[in-house]
Amino acid sequence: MTRIDLDKNLFRAALGWNYEAWGSCLRKANFLFERDYESILEIGASQHSITALVFDGLSPVITIGYYSENDRGLIIAYFRSVTRDLTLKSDYHFKKIDIFDESNEEYDLVICKSVLGGVFRAGDRDLTFVNSEIRRIVNRFVTEKGYFVSLDNGKSCFDYIWNKVGARKNNWRLFKINDLTFSHSKFSFGVLSAFSLETRLGKFGTFIDNRIFYPIDVVLYKFIRKFPTIIVSIFVNEK
Repeated sequence: MTRIDLDKNLFRAALGWNYEAWGSCLRKANFLFERDYESILEIGASQHSITALVFDGLSPVITIGYYSENDRGLIIAYFRSVTRDLTLKSDYHFKKIDIFDESNEEYDLVICKSVLGGVFRAGDRDLTFVNSEIRRIVNRFVTEKGYFVSLDNGKSCFDYIWNKVGARKNNWRLFKINDLTFSHSKFSFGVLSAFSLETRLGKFGTFIDNRIFYPIDVVLYKFIRKFPTIIVSIFVNEK
């Protein structure tokens, strides 16, 4: 058993939409989580997922970072609703954090889910700039030899069909597996898991995402690996 094989309800609450597909990709990175951390930060939590919950118990304090004060109440309400019946081991703090801030705090493990694609939207700047900025972000927020873990949406082989769906119509940057050049390691998954029906169809969409699309993806991804829809990138701060 690995350190992030947690209570299923907690895992689902942490990852939110398409939790089976995102979880399948994140579990591949289990080797990182077989240690304890002094501090953990999530950048860009939302009212739909708080990914740092996956690491409950690996650090005495976990900081949930949100972008806007308008988000704070919604995120805290979501946190309370999904953890009401769970026994958490870490203390959770909520803090407004901009990924471009000059941080005076460093963390052993920093995680963000579906953040980089929105921060570095397609057409704004090229990948050289994106990689340079990510390196600066890692240096700002992560302790020496600490980890920055980014869960990102990948560029699907069906994007020519889906390019006007959801965040794609707002120029969300979709990454290819080798776009983030200085990552220490990468893990990927998915062919159909390119968007969420849960946010459109509620519980029925959740069922389709996780009970229909995900099992199909498990099979398809054995044969179609060039354009994964979910990419986990691990960066180590070598300071």
